[in-house]
Amino acid sequence: MDPNNALSKKNQSSITIAIIGPYNWLPGLSYNRYEVVGGYDNLNVKKYSDLSQWNYDSWWFFNQVAITLAIESINNDTLILPNTTIRIRRFRNNRNPLGYADGPTGIALSYEIATRYPGIVRFVVIFSSERKTLGGWF
Repeated sequence: MDPNNALSKKNQSSITIAIIGPYNWLPGLSYNRYEVVGGYDNLNVKKYSDLSQWNYDSWWFFNQVAITLAIESINNDTLILPNTTIRIRRFRNNRNPLGYADGPTGIALSYEIATRYPGIVRFVVIFSSERKTLGGWF
């Protein structure tokens, strides 16, 4: 099998995953309601990499880098989810003053997002009392 042809088949279908978390910790991002729609190019990578300034925002920044690299790796591998591309949509949860999603708040926001964006098949709420995957509920 030609690997280039197999890789092009990854676009035959897609699944979309919503990541819900404290994106408001990363100044410079732009939003449409709760969804992150831009601004990653404006983030200060040097600041987040400086261990003397390491904080929750640094943790969240590199968490997003890891998610992006993992999805890119899967999307570039013809053996994992053949004929399918994973897409990510990111949403901030600013209903909580600390910027993170507790269980009930994350579920409520997941429901709102599912209603507004019916193509999302899985919800991952990160940085709560525990990590929650809210899939198949909606």
